[in-house]
Amino acid sequence: MTSVGNELPIAAAPTGLDGGGRSLARGSLVVALGLGITGAGTLLMLAIVDYKLPGKNAQAAFNVWWVVTTLLILPFGVFEAYLARLTVAERAAGRDPAPVIGTLLGRTLMVAAGISVGALCAGPWLTSTQFNHDVGLTLLLPLWVVVVATQAAQRGAATGLTRFPAIAVQLGTDGVLRVAITAAIAFSGQATPDRLALGTCVAAAAGVVAGGLACPEWYVRPRLHAAGVEWAPVLLLLAGSVCPVLASSGPVPWLRAAGHVDSTTIVVFSAAVTISRIPTQFVSAAFGPLLSHLTHAAETGDRATFRRLSRIANLGAAVLGAAFVAVFAVVGVWFLPRYTNTPHGYLGVGTLALLALASALMFIAVVQQAGLAAMARWTAIAASWGIGLVSMVVVLALPISSLHRAAAAPAAAILTALLLMSVVSLRAASSPAQPS
Repeated sequence: MTSVGNELPIAAAPTGLDGGGRSLARGSLVVALGLGITGAGTLLMLAIVDYKLPGKNAQAAFNVWWVVTTLLILPFGVFEAYLARLTVAERAAGRDPAPVIGTLLGRTLMVAAGISVGALCAGPWLTSTQFNHDVGLTLLLPLWVVVVATQAAQRGAATGLTRFPAIAVQLGTDGVLRVAITAAIAFSGQATPDRLALGTCVAAAAGVVAGGLACPEWYVRPRLHAAGVEWAPVLLLLAGSVCPVLASSGPVPWLRAAGHVDSTTIVVFSAAVTISRIPTQFVSAAFGPLLSHLTHAAETGDRATFRRLSRIANLGAAVLGAAFVAVFAVVGVWFLPRYTNTPHGYLGVGTLALLALASALMFIAVVQQAGLAAMARWTAIAASWGIGLVSMVVVLALPISSLHRAAAAPAAAILTALLLMSVVSLRAASSPAQPS
C-alpha cells in the first residue's frame, strides 16, 4: 500500500487516469459493452437449456449447477478489486506493478485450488441433493473455478493498467462462445447437463486467451509474496464477500435442499434469480473503472474529484435501480413462463419485485464499496457484509413460506450492508484526513 493510516500521499497520475468524468465514462462504456455481451450470452444459454434439455429434473440440475458455480467463485471478485487497487497505487507512486500482479495472481490461484478441493470433498452431497445425481457436474466444478479465478485476475490487472478494452474482449468472447457451444450441443441432440457445463468452461477459457492477447502485460509469473502486498485486506474482503454472493444466489440451492419446492418452481425461480442478477454483474463491471479513478483520487489527495465521481456514480446507480425494479416486476410475470417454457403462475409480481429490489440495492452497494476500497477501509467492508449475512439468516428463519423467504432474504441482507457502508462513507467524507 502506498498510503499509511489515513494519510493520502501525493503522486503523479498514471497514464489513462485523468481524474475526470470523460475517462471514467469511456472505461465504463467499454467494459459495459463486453459485459452486455456476456449477460446476453447467459440469457440465451439458459433459454436454450430450458427448451432443449429433456426433462425438468435435468434442467433444474443445470440451473442449480450454474448458481452453485456463482457461489464457489465468490472470492475472486475480491482479488480482482484488490489487484486493481494495488496496481493503480503502484503506478501512481511511479513503481513497476509487475510484482503486485504476480503476487495477486499466485494467491488467486492458491485460493482457487483450495475451493476446488472443497468442492470435490462436498461432491457426494452436491451430486445427490443439487445435481440430480450427475457426477459430471460435480467433477467440472474445479475446472470452472480455476478458469474463472484466472479471468478475475486478468480483469483486475487490466483495470489497474487501464486496459479496459481487454476486459471487454475477455467478456465478449466468453459470452459469444457460451451461446455458440451451448447451441451446438443442444441442437445436435446430444445435450446433457454435464456436456453443457463443459461447454461453458471452454467458453470461459477462451475468454482468458482472447483477453491475454489484448493485454499481454496482465500475465506475470505467479508468486505468493511481494513487498507491500498484505494478506489482511484480502482476508477481510473474503470474509465480507460471502454475504453479497450468498444473498444474490444462495436461496436457490437453499430451496433445492429444503425439498419443499418442485423442480418446475426451482427452474422458474433460478431463472428469475439469474436474470435479476445479470444487471448487478453489469453494473459491477461497468463501475470497475470507478475503482481505478477513486483510488487514484485517494492516492493523490484529489478530494474534489473523489466526491464528484462518488456522487455521480451513486445517483446513476439509484436511477438505474429504480427503473430496473419497475421493469422486472411487471415484465417478468409475462417473460419468465415463455423464457423457461413453463406455465404461468409460479412467481408473482411481489416475488419478482423483491428479487429486483435486491439487485437495485446492490447497484448502490457496488459504488459504496468502491469508495471504501479506494480509501482502504477493508474492515468496514467486511463488517458491513458480515452483518448483512446475519440479516439474511434471520429472514430465512421467519415462519413464512419457503419461496417468500428465499425472495426476501437477499434484499434484507444487501439493504443492511448498504446502510452500514453508507454510514462509514459519510463519516469518512466528513473527516479532514479523507477525500473531500
